[in-house]
Amino acid sequence: MSSLPQVVEAQYRDGFRIHLVFNDGVEGTVDFRDWLSDPVFEPLKDRGYFQRFFLDGGTVAWPNGADIAPETLYESTKARNSVRPRLPQSAPGSTLLRDFYSATLTAMESPIKRITVDPMVCQGQPCVRGLRIPVSVVLRHLADGKTVAEIVDEFPELESDDVSECLRYAAWLASGRAIDLPPAA
Repeated sequence: MSSLPQVVEAQYRDGFRIHLVFNDGVEGTVDFRDWLSDPVFEPLKDRGYFQRFFLDGGTVAWPNGADIAPETLYESTKARNSVRPRLPQSAPGSTLLRDFYSATLTAMESPIKRITVDPMVCQGQPCVRGLRIPVSVVLRHLADGKTVAEIVDEFPELESDDVSECLRYAAWLASGRAIDLPPAA
């Protein structure tokens, strides 16, 4: 995404879940329970108060001044929901562009086999082979200059192919496309 993400639509679902739509068309439902332990969010534990959210500055906010950075909500939406951006139609009534992208994504999704998502593991973050090792942790180690061998030494459950798969997954996401990940076994 070339500009900062901004929430352009928000709709209450149930419990502490809000369906969000971002300025690039990415959308999904986010469960806000993970953030409610912070003192500023204490009033939001009351569902009636939680439902009083509104959009302010491109994010979801509440009357007490609580809000969550739109970048955080964007990443949470993508990680938890494996969402696809809304694709524009090439012309009214035409599905040519949507069909093209759909076929392209389907053809390219199969190579990512080692990255899985389980809502009960690591808060639904993409992980390596259902292990409790989030892809983001592996990528941070690589970004910090660690070698594949050093990462595998630190996480004996990992194989070098797992690290390569994390990079492929990151490259896929950086291209602006979404991918459906297999559930953890």
